[in-house]
Amino acid sequence: MPEFTTRQTSVGLKARLDIHRLDLPALIVASGGYTLSVNRKLTKYFGADQHGAGDVFSFQNLQEHLGTSIREEVERVIADGVSVEIPDIVFTHSAGGGRRANILLSPATIADDHTRCCLVLLIDSTNAWIIEKKQSATKNELAIVSQVSAQLGATMETDEIVKTILIAVTAREGLGFNRAFLMLIDDSRNELRGHHAIGPVDADEAGQIWGSIPDEGKDLKSIISSYIRDIRFDETSSDRAIRDLVLSLNEADNPVTRVASGRTPALIDDAESLHLVQTLSNGLFGASEIAIAPLNAKGSVLGLIVADNMITGRRIQECNIDQLQMFANQAGLAIEGSRLYENLQAKIKELKNVNLELERTHRQIVQIERLSLMGEMTYRITHELRNPLTIIGGFASLLLRSSEIPDSDRERAEIIWTECRRVEQQLDALLDFSKSYSDDEDDIDFSLLLSDVVTMVQSKFTQTKNSLHYRGTETEVPLRVRKDLLMHGMFCLLELLSEIAGPGVDWEVTSVNPTSEIRAEIYVTSSSMSYDESTDLLRRFVEHRASTSDLRLSLANEAIAYDGGELGFEIRENRPIIYVAFSMRENANG
Repeated sequence: MPEFTTRQTSVGLKARLDIHRLDLPALIVASGGYTLSVNRKLTKYFGADQHGAGDVFSFQNLQEHLGTSIREEVERVIADGVSVEIPDIVFTHSAGGGRRANILLSPATIADDHTRCCLVLLIDSTNAWIIEKKQSATKNELAIVSQVSAQLGATMETDEIVKTILIAVTAREGLGFNRAFLMLIDDSRNELRGHHAIGPVDADEAGQIWGSIPDEGKDLKSIISSYIRDIRFDETSSDRAIRDLVLSLNEADNPVTRVASGRTPALIDDAESLHLVQTLSNGLFGASEIAIAPLNAKGSVLGLIVADNMITGRRIQECNIDQLQMFANQAGLAIEGSRLYENLQAKIKELKNVNLELERTHRQIVQIERLSLMGEMTYRITHELRNPLTIIGGFASLLLRSSEIPDSDRERAEIIWTECRRVEQQLDALLDFSKSYSDDEDDIDFSLLLSDVVTMVQSKFTQTKNSLHYRGTETEVPLRVRKDLLMHGMFCLLELLSEIAGPGVDWEVTSVNPTSEIRAEIYVTSSSMSYDESTDLLRRFVEHRASTSDLRLSLANEAIAYDGGELGFEIRENRPIIYVAFSMRENANG
């Protein structure tokens, strides 16, 4: 065997070298790639035949194992006499395992004839590489968890949480699965029900979806935000299909539901189980491998995440299962928090409604007590006043029938009798109001009530030489009110109108049922009064300025307001109108 020396040209150092004594994989190659010597360390390092001669393993074999050519570097070392280091060459061992090594190329000469050659040394760094990969993977996982947690922390909506998790499972910047499905447990029916999915059902749809995802080169959080903004989940076939899928938790043989019972993730890859899952899912879960992770949350399972690589066929590794379970745990806690939040919001809304109902009831009780007291007081006061009033009016009537009193006293007696009659009319109105009071509500046809009131008050308009017509709607106008009280209020209102305008006025009453409120409208159709006069009269009437009708109008307004109605004045289409309006919303709430 020839003897070799290595040299470092900068100092001219020479040393005798035997590569079989080196503790590193080594090879000596001459110009042109001709292998001169290989030690056993090198053949063992690549798993080559260790029973043959040293030159069984060649420089060409080395390059094939490394998956790259280093011939140019070797020729440069031989020509220039300068050492070269090629760092971090990653390759696959003959047994299938991954390795990494630094390759040191050093110039050498054959001692006998001074032929130049190159010493190739492999310095293994596989252990450091594995540690670096684990550190990188852990760092990447922590980054993904951090970004997903930040996105989940920004919402309490269950659908947003679900979509965030599914995007993280399928995004390239996340776990990178082709498809992900989420199913939630319905405890009331003991079923797994499909909720949402992301991913294609075939390669064509995959191209459409992945082509529409904005490739912004940002972090996972930005990708999630972009995806939620730009993609509609319900536009994909897989999302529509998963929402139709229901699996019974009572089927112990179902590999999917077993994961929910066992609370541990699983990889389904055997033909029998895959066929069963495909059948139960109506062909939706049809990949060669399926990863399933339960949504664990504080002692219970809320559902499952199912993921696969149906489009690319990429193998699912054990680390992928662990990462999927990590995401499922995040999703479980977030969904549970969302449900608690939604329940809290529902309770707050319920309490708010209860408080509003209590407030409304309190106002109603106060109003009932006030009206009850008013009715009782008016009844007592009316009876107390009626007796002396009857006596005064009776004496005034006797004086008027006497022929012996002077004319000046007769005039005074007429004034007394007239005022007594006016006061009695007011007392009659008070008695009618107290008798009409009732706390019982009825469902009525407002149009029919107005028709009845118009009929009742017709004689008053005839006596004052006025006319009153009613124009109702063709359909029923439903209203829930205290019928007698409202009828009394409307009667007083129309009766007063017959008295204040003077003779020769034609009035019309109509019922209106638009979308926002129920209305009765009263207006003049013809009159000897001018437009300004009729406008001023109706406005003053509603504003309680008609001096002869203050008491009855006040009682009418009180009766209308008690049922949530409003007495008002407006000018519409150049016509002055008095209206009585009931809000449909308030009336619907009682």
